[in-house]
Amino acid sequence: MSNFLSRNDGSPVDLAHQNARSRLRNFSIGALVVVHGLGMFGAPFAAALHFGQPEATAHQNFHVIWEAFKYFAASSACVSIALGPLRRGDRWAWWTMLVACLALFGGVFVAHALSRGGPAIDHWSYGSFLVISLAALALLTRTPAGTHH
Repeated sequence: MSNFLSRNDGSPVDLAHQNARSRLRNFSIGALVVVHGLGMFGAPFAAALHFGQPEATAHQNFHVIWEAFKYFAASSACVSIALGPLRRGDRWAWWTMLVACLALFGGVFVAHALSRGGPAIDHWSYGSFLVISLAALALLTRTPAGTHH
């Protein structure tokens, strides 16, 4: 069996190449879903680590819980965007995901630069999430889906 079909104009379509691009695109979407899924489930865990520390004020504890809810919501929205509009190839979804990844993961480095309070584990985990996300987004630009660019 041939890996080529004909287009309407008679030119060949390389199915193997299209399948490889489709797998790469699905892998990229999957990577974004995993990274943001970890964010969804990591937010309550992080809140549990920081809530009620001996020197913390009630106001600081309030922000720990609130930030966990916001991070959960942002990560949930990113998972939904990745599985829907980004998978379809909607251009706005790519840009939204880029901004979200830079803010959620790159923001850790900005916060550390301003406060010098970021633990090493956050640098490694969020740095990894940032690299994985940027690589996935870069691959998505190389494997466009449909006509929604």
